[in-house]
Amino acid sequence: MKPSQFLNLYVLHDSFVEDIKYLINENKLELVIELCNWKQKFYTDTEIQNPRWQNIN
Repeated sequence: MKPSQFLNLYVLHDSFVEDIKYLINENKLELVIELCNWKQKFYTDTEIQNPRWQNIN
């Protein structure tokens, strides 16, 4: 996923970045983020908060 696509899809405000890794051999950036779910476009009121999203490609 391109950075612009990521930023259009996810809102990082009030989210917590737990880890950042650059995988040099794969030319990838890996983020471990605890998203603030209620800020996301796909959030519904009945949804239980998901503690983590990993490896968003």
